[in-house]
Amino acid sequence: CVVWANRGGGKTQLGVIATLLDLLFKPGIQVRILAGSFEQSSKMYDYLRRLLESDLLADRVDGRVTGRRVTLTNGSRVEVLSQSERSVRGQRVHRLRCDEVELFDDAVWQAAQMVTRSAWCGEVFVHGSIEALSTMHRPWGLMQTLVDDAAAGRRRLFRWNLLDVLERCPPARACESCPLWEDCGGRAKNAR
Repeated sequence: CVVWANRGGGKTQLGVIATLLDLLFKPGIQVRILAGSFEQSSKMYDYLRRLLESDLLADRVDGRVTGRRVTLTNGSRVEVLSQSERSVRGQRVHRLRCDEVELFDDAVWQAAQMVTRSAWCGEVFVHGSIEALSTMHRPWGLMQTLVDDAAAGRRRLFRWNLLDVLERCPPARACESCPLWEDCGGRAKNAR
């Protein structure tokens, strides 16, 4: 699937939540985090790490949470990969979560297409999958290709934009003088 959203729209945090749910409810699942830069991969992993080190989940961790990987007591494991063909090739995982794919090197993206596998994880059959989360930074870049694939029915596309994540405007704010009026048209007043 492809997740296309604005900067600051919560893509990375939603990727963390999906990863945490996979780890907790699919025993033995193997998840790898790969991003357009190691810094971005680390950002996603750091969010996950904080959740796993919390009092609520710390007893689920087998051993300790390291800087690049963690294993849970149910055998599930997540690891951060660096943005290189060498790091990606040879992986055989159930889920590959790719953050900011617009920044991926094309050769790394091509290598990533061959790393997933389907298998039973506990009582859950997990279809091997690649999840691509990104904003679209460049016209005719990798993200445009993925969005076009989704339009052609080859991938599932989830998208949202700034208007989907705005908080509701307070009643006292006048729409007529708002600098966002041209884009918003008053929709933020009635946002849910």
